[in-house]
Amino acid sequence: MNAPLLQTENLTKRFGEVTANDDITLDVVAGEIHCLFGENGAGKSTLSACLSGYYRPDSGRILYQGRPVDLRSPADAIRLGIGIVHQHFVLVPRFTVLENIIVGTQNDGIRLRTDAAEREIWKICDAYSIRLDLDAVVETLSVGEQQWVEILKALYLGARLLILDEPTAVLTPQQSERLFDLIREMRGKIRQRRHLSQRIENLGRERVEQERLEMRLPDLPKTEQIIIVAETDGRIV
Repeated sequence: MNAPLLQTENLTKRFGEVTANDDITLDVVAGEIHCLFGENGAGKSTLSACLSGYYRPDSGRILYQGRPVDLRSPADAIRLGIGIVHQHFVLVPRFTVLENIIVGTQNDGIRLRTDAAEREIWKICDAYSIRLDLDAVVETLSVGEQQWVEILKALYLGARLLILDEPTAVLTPQQSERLFDLIREMRGKIRQRRHLSQRIENLGRERVEQERLEMRLPDLPKTEQIIIVAETDGRIV
């Protein structure tokens, strides 16, 4: 089995007297899909925030490609190749799809260079059959389409490991199935598939095996999901 792309070792995060994450150890190998289940308040989003640089653990450590990393900000995580799509989207409603994807990625003042970026984004869209009008204003899009914008932005920024925080919470059944299709496509593009093995503590559910995610996520009452998709060769194209 290959070495993990991402690891946490005894990760703990507290907010005052409340322990949100308690001694979590997790291995994610390239080509794996992990699904974390738990009720509201179980600590899933807190773990995601630690892995993506929004929170810093109080103890334990995070390793990326075998090396300990100190994620002081989301920018640190993005530079490593860790992307996250939040449940509540972080988009500028009056910007276009293209502007939302590339804003903040260039250092050329207020004028965005769009030609090269647009070509790169279309390559990603073609790779996963994503149909979006890059000139559309985001506030005119459906919720499902806005989620595609967030996913495209993460992939455009070079995410090797993609975290989806409660990705089906605002989607219709048809949109959810399309999202699952995308996740399966990502895994299908990996040259070697690995069996899922994980140890997650204090997240409100027992270990989830890969076979339970082969076709669809189970509809569990009063639970929410975090999906972690890890790929292997850098840009997913």
